[in-house]
Amino acid sequence: MLLVCDNRAATRKEAPPWMEGAGNLQTRDGEGKRWWGIGDGYLCGPQERATWRPLPNDLSVTLVGAFDPRTLSHQQLWCPTAAVADLKGRVWLAPAVLSPDGGRQFRTSYGEDWLPLLTPEQDTAEKMANAARHALIASSTDGSGLPMPAAAHWAAELLASVNHVSPRAIAALGLMDDALLMGVLLCASGLTPRLEASHG
Repeated sequence: MLLVCDNRAATRKEAPPWMEGAGNLQTRDGEGKRWWGIGDGYLCGPQERATWRPLPNDLSVTLVGAFDPRTLSHQQLWCPTAAVADLKGRVWLAPAVLSPDGGRQFRTSYGEDWLPLLTPEQDTAEKMANAARHALIASSTDGSGLPMPAAAHWAAELLASVNHVSPRAIAALGLMDDALLMGVLLCASGLTPRLEASHG
């Protein structure tokens, strides 16, 4: 379970925005705190033996029990997704933003000029997928390698676009590894065949 502790439970009632809408969102109050968890309800609450990591706004985050990233998946009808695995073999859903030829393959709305009207989330995903595509192509042709801090940031933002998790939580928990990073970037950039592709 991904578990968040809110140390300001007395002054706010809402879950962190990135957790809202999760189908298996759990909550529990006590000790002047509130816990929000995505996963099995019995794990939601105080976890004295857990290693808590700080997040902004007086929150902290940890993992308890058997963590399955698929519980975090956030269905986005605008973007197809595909399964990618991290170094522990855990399966995540990643956004398939660009097609193999580098074109946009996600769904959009259209504005007054009948041109695509991207949401801020779509605009960010497309920019990061394009940046990843250019970096991956460059690294394969000149052997320069990826700019790793930037690449990890792109991968975290892209994961957060289709999962109930924030880039800050991914970083705090050390969830990004080489396999997950490359899987997400290749999937988003359209540079490799994807497994279990879906459209919603």
